[in-house]
Amino acid sequence: MTESIVDAVAPSVAAPGAVSPRKVFWATWFGWMLDGFDSSMPLAGSNSLNAPTRM
Repeated sequence: MTESIVDAVAPSVAAPGAVSPRKVFWATWFGWMLDGFDSSMPLAGSNSLNAPTRM
């Protein structure tokens, strides 16, 4: 049982020049936050705030 756990964990050691999981997490998180911020902003030049609505 222990040997199978060691075999499963051994390949997960980072290779030289690999990006750490911590950096991948933060890059993903900041990108997600930026995407949410951009999605909340109206498009530049759009007049959607002043456009009349049809009912």
